[in-house]
Amino acid sequence: MTAHALPGIEAELTAATDFRPSIKAGKYWQVDGFPFSDMLILLHLEQWDEAQRLLETTDWYHKLNPQNIRDYPNKTTTEEDVQHATRTLADYIETHRKDS
Repeated sequence: MTAHALPGIEAELTAATDFRPSIKAGKYWQVDGFPFSDMLILLHLEQWDEAQRLLETTDWYHKLNPQNIRDYPNKTTTEEDVQHATRTLADYIETHRKDS
């Protein structure tokens, strides 16, 4: 991506108050496959209730290990990764919900 693309990127993000459709289908955005893309967007938009709902309804094991690759010895397990991610997200949502 070059500097001449920046005006197009900015236009996609500022065309509407909710930029989620641009992230999903915009010309310059390829984050939809990232496991936390929907969550990061909700957190950025400070939509705490939606973020909490997503946290509770997402199959995080599948998000973090979609191919169900076995755990390796002496490495964190997928279950440990899931516990860490969900605990971190829950703490972030709770803390920032109180502050808003």
